[in-house]
Amino acid sequence: MLQIYYTRTYTPTVTPVTPEGTPAESEGPKGQPQTGTPVFILGNPNVPIDETVKRTFDDGTTEKKVPDEGIYTIDENSKVTFTPEPDFVGKATGVTVKRVGKNGMPVTATYTPKVHPDTSFVDKEGNSLSPTEDGTKPTKDIPGYKIVKTEVDEKGNTRHIYEKVITTYKDKDGNVIPGTTTKEGTTPKKDIPGYRFVETKTLPNGDTEHVYEKVKASYKDKDGNEIPNYPTEDGEQPKKDIPGYRFVETKTLPNGDIEHVYEKVSTPAPTTFTFSSTNSR
Repeated sequence: MLQIYYTRTYTPTVTPVTPEGTPAESEGPKGQPQTGTPVFILGNPNVPIDETVKRTFDDGTTEKKVPDEGIYTIDENSKVTFTPEPDFVGKATGVTVKRVGKNGMPVTATYTPKVHPDTSFVDKEGNSLSPTEDGTKPTKDIPGYKIVKTEVDEKGNTRHIYEKVITTYKDKDGNVIPGTTTKEGTTPKKDIPGYRFVETKTLPNGDTEHVYEKVKASYKDKDGNEIPNYPTEDGEQPKKDIPGYRFVETKTLPNGDIEHVYEKVSTPAPTTFTFSSTNSR
């Protein structure tokens, strides 16, 4: 009887069990520390992370300085702290965190921080007028100041530049009144000889403009009628001699105008004398 024998070959395949690392990211304001913690997941419950092995960066250190970016440190819980350079803005190079499984297999994960640009509010000399804010912010009202321009540098930082508002004293045609000076800040209206106040304007840029017009001098009789051939004049004009009239008084009206008051001089009727001649003998 013929017997047939079969043979089989068994070849086992050993798949290494490697933990997995999940990267971490963070964002924060300029000049302020920020943190992130990469997560490490077991490849197999039978091969956990070796907690006796110190957490380090991929070069075996626990502190790393990246020129022109900042300093990274890692603690015993894999939390990475990034302290940026004061002027650093943008996405940093980042670091790689290294752990080891019980089977000796290394696992890595990255941490990448990002630093926001900021917005500052300064005067033309660079002095701060309001606290710097994180991110890109629009202009805002700052009492006593007006915006001049906005600058954005190559890193994305925004700089709003202001100057003090001013107060001017002008006539209705927009001309600066002689003898007055432009003043910094918001100042009240004032009495100006020869002018009367009309209104105060707050201009779109925040400046204040006090508007005046010249007072007028008129020549009137006691009934308020303008004396013929003596029209109203601009400015505080003095009284004058007017034929046929005598000066009575000068009034300063509530609006600042000057009114010189006169009355007519009565012309006496001519006197007729009659002479009679009597001849007596």
